[in-house]
Amino acid sequence: MNTAVFILAGGCGERLSPLSSKEKPKQFLPIGRDGLSFFRMTFLRAMKITDISRIFVLTQNSYSDFVASQAPEIPADNVFYESQKRNTAPAIAAAMVRVEKFLGDVAAVVLPADHYIADENAFLKTVKNAASIAKRENSIITIGIPPTRPDSSFGYIKCSGESEHGAYKTEGFTEKPDNEKALEFIASKLYFWNSGIFICKISFALEQYKKYLPEVYEISQKICCVSEKTEADKLYAAMPSVSIDYGILEKTSDILLMKGLFGWDDIGSWSALSRLYSKEENELKKLL
Repeated sequence: MNTAVFILAGGCGERLSPLSSKEKPKQFLPIGRDGLSFFRMTFLRAMKITDISRIFVLTQNSYSDFVASQAPEIPADNVFYESQKRNTAPAIAAAMVRVEKFLGDVAAVVLPADHYIADENAFLKTVKNAASIAKRENSIITIGIPPTRPDSSFGYIKCSGESEHGAYKTEGFTEKPDNEKALEFIASKLYFWNSGIFICKISFALEQYKKYLPEVYEISQKICCVSEKTEADKLYAAMPSVSIDYGILEKTSDILLMKGLFGWDDIGSWSALSRLYSKEENELKKLL
């Protein structure tokens, strides 16, 4: 079984307004180190995980020029465009159904396109180990980040402390706790930030959709069977708008966690961007 990478690049980055906007979303802006966009950096990392033919980008129709200019290597058929925004769960389901049809039951690595990764080698090792586990286990492997501060902008995952093949059992998600609760989580040493990165077999992911988001599952199957784009767009528009975290990850009990010890941040706010440029204030000012 091989590996496919799905890059989530459809967000608008509204919390970074006015730097980021619907017309120029954060993932495509040259605000990463060395003047690269976070999308481009994510794409370059993906090419170290699998072959270019097995990398897929999930984005909006209006972002086609950004994708074409920043990932010119990717085949046009590997870019899946949302005709209407329906959040991450429908986008991932529709893409996975199509990819399974052509590649079979591969291990899927789902990567948001707006993450800062400090140690790329450690990141790649973690993802590849997770993919190896996912190929053997009927589980979703999520990457948990050890919290370094009581951050209320992240979701938290509780770990049971029992390791199996390098991954830990989990006991549930808590979405964006208040500061007091976040401090309790850190003190317990059992909680990790939800990075939004997860790995599993496509067949297992679709089983979870069928169980927890049956409408999304059924419509995705129908979309894969139609040839007319207008009909596919009409079906997609009927999808409920729901995130993969809320729709599946927070509901299923088949979640394992691998610790992400590679230096990570979600560049979704001005405070996150300030952390990234904390030692380069002049560079940050140039962005304003």
